[in-house]
Amino acid sequence: MSSVGTKYPGEGKIFGLQRSGTNFTNLLMRKNYEIEHFWSNEQAGWKHGAYTPDILKRETNLVIVVKHPLCWLVSMHRYVKKNQGADFGKWARGGHWVAHWNSMILHWIRYPLKEGSRVVVRYEELIDKPERVCDRVALALRIKKKDQRFYIPQRTMNRNNTESKVVFDAMYYRKKKFMEAYGPALLRHVKERIDWDLVKELGYRD
Repeated sequence: MSSVGTKYPGEGKIFGLQRSGTNFTNLLMRKNYEIEHFWSNEQAGWKHGAYTPDILKRETNLVIVVKHPLCWLVSMHRYVKKNQGADFGKWARGGHWVAHWNSMILHWIRYPLKEGSRVVVRYEELIDKPERVCDRVALALRIKKKDQRFYIPQRTMNRNNTESKVVFDAMYYRKKKFMEAYGPALLRHVKERIDWDLVKELGYRD
């Protein structure tokens, strides 16, 4: 899901919800490609918030990083739990999180662009085929690949775009272990609130 060809080659802005892989995408692109500029939060708006081209006074290329809503909800809860200690079931039922996922993803992929390119990165595909996915991003942004072995970090990411000391467990996502957090009633409750047309538009099968 991408648009190729841009008035602004070599630059872009990564958007995505928290715990969706924005830092991982950023690191892969910076380490492996000759990027001229990735705009910061101060220059083009908060990467977890709305796209605001008025800050730059012009458009730029958008890299939208998404994670399947059922997976993202578990990841987000882990992040929030560190501060609030919330039970997953109560948290998922009582919050606005699914609606937030629906509305923000829809905003990013539907925002009308006149001159910039847009490319959508599914996190699950990124961890499975990082080089192929990043090559697709590079094509949309019209950036060159570095002449080196493709760098893939082996540890999880810190908030400052550096690697942590925790080894990354790709099998957690490949085997969909996050589904263990859902009981039948909770899964039904969450699924009823997900925009499945949007999920399919992003390229997910279910």
